[in-house]
Amino acid sequence: MTKGKLSDHVGTAYYVAPEVIAGEYDCKCDIWSAGVVLYILLCGFAPFDGKNDQQIYDKISKGEFSFKSAEWVSVSSEAKEMIRRMLESDPKKRISAEEALQSDWI
Repeated sequence: MTKGKLSDHVGTAYYVAPEVIAGEYDCKCDIWSAGVVLYILLCGFAPFDGKNDQQIYDKISKGEFSFKSAEWVSVSSEAKEMIRRMLESDPKKRISAEEALQSDWI
């Protein structure tokens, strides 16, 4: 596990954590990316979208997503809570891998 902060800007736009966009990140960015994957697996589309990478980055930086579409009606509240905790914009408040493994949903 990397102990320090990283600064290279890498990754596919849909999965990039806000702190990666800001230019300083650690391993919590992987929790964000896994949250994006989980969101997509449960509904079929990405939580942050746009016509180009910049539009996607802008939405990621705002950290606003929803469960309002019809695809979310049958998804459990525990799964939604897991996604909320994984897609927490503040990496200090974001769930850790260890915490995720202890969640009600897992």
